[in-house]
Amino acid sequence: GEVHGSLAGQGQGRIPEVIAEVASTYDGFATLEPHLLGGGPTGGVTGPELFPKAVAAFTAILDRAVATATARGSTDVAAQFAENAFALTPADGVGAARRALVAGSLAVAAGDQVRGRELFAQALEAAEPGAERAETLLRMAEVAEPLQAGIELCDRALDQGGLAGSLESRLHRARAGLSYFVGNVGDARQHAQIGLRLAEAAGDPAAVAMATAELGHWTFCGGGGVQRELFDRAVDLDRSPGAHAPRSHLAKVLNCLTWRASISSLQKRRFEPLPARP
Repeated sequence: GEVHGSLAGQGQGRIPEVIAEVASTYDGFATLEPHLLGGGPTGGVTGPELFPKAVAAFTAILDRAVATATARGSTDVAAQFAENAFALTPADGVGAARRALVAGSLAVAAGDQVRGRELFAQALEAAEPGAERAETLLRMAEVAEPLQAGIELCDRALDQGGLAGSLESRLHRARAGLSYFVGNVGDARQHAQIGLRLAEAAGDPAAVAMATAELGHWTFCGGGGVQRELFDRAVDLDRSPGAHAPRSHLAKVLNCLTWRASISSLQKRRFEPLPARP
């Protein structure tokens, strides 16, 4: 045993493993009684000076549990752990904005956009100016209602100074998508082009692939035809399947072309003369 109490995760109690193991079955409370200052294994005190360290250590374990649950595909469990970790973090404490942002993102992924928006708003209150605030505004824009509010949030984020090119690229690309869905296709194409240039400058092949496919999609929707070279480049860079891969944008364009061909065929048949009666 320990001579005196230890911070969670530093003793022999295997608390991180226990928390991770019961994550999907336990719904209750965790009680901290760390006995960090003297008194032996069955006594002692912690005091107001040491108790925040005990809370911080347990919160770090919750962060690890979030990662474990996410890796297992238990998004709802991860969301609850993330919100618990945020609740244990002082509003003005280190990591408050980050934990609120993680909790909000997981809430959205678990299907609760309302709670996600609430957590994003709390993240924004704690976020430092610059990249942290811009990232938070981007997450808010992605679930904004109405969509025009999302465009305004992207613009606020782009006004933050000192942003990395990769983040600035994501902001322009998000703004492009929102612009398309509110009917401003020209604006969508312009921001998609900026997003692609920034992704290329950042040297991120995955981001370049998606930015290229998005530009091809919005160009097609704006009447620019199928830009085969853009889609070929995007798929060559990232051949993965799924809704968040370049192929998804190509599939939407092809579906639209198929639909147009079907409508054209129906229109031709409509004006064909009926066969003469025998």
